[in-house]
This record gives sequence, structure tokens and C-alpha cells, in this order.
Amino acid sequence: MRFKMIQVSTDLRMQRLSEVLIKEGESFEQALKRFTRKVQQDGLLSEAKRRQHYEPPSVKRKRKADARARKARKARAKLAAQGL
Repeated sequence: MRFKMIQVSTDLRMQRLSEVLIKEGESFEQALKRFTRKVQQDGLLSEAKRRQHYEPPSVKRKRKADARARKARKARAKLAAQGL
């Protein structure tokens, strides 16, 4: 017996869905755990939180610049740890 679980979307157009099919003999708790893991991996919750309020272009640019700086800093630290 197979059932479809809840489908989650971040916007009204239903572009990105996460879906989990309950396997034969699988408990609801196990299927729910797989579903929450899949939603987390797909980044649906973080995107929904980010879209909850309007983000001006200047704030978006600053957020992306901070992310680039963090990534570069992490790469430099990794190279320094390797001795290069």
C-alpha cells in the first residue's frame, strides 16, 4: 500500500515540490522523518523564511557579498591549514 504524503511549495506556482511515498510496512513516523529531511535538503524552509518579508536589492547584494567573503575566508583558512 502506497500513500502520497504532503506536498510543500514555496510559492503559488507550485514549482518546487517535496514528495515522499510511504513504503509498505513503513511507519508514519519514519516517513515523516524522511519527508522533513528531504524538505531540509531541498532548502524549502530556508527559502520560505527568506521570502517571508520583502528584501530590498541593496540588502540582497550585501547578503550575497557577505556570503562570498565568508566562502573566500573559509578557502584561505583551508589552504593555510594545508600549509600552502
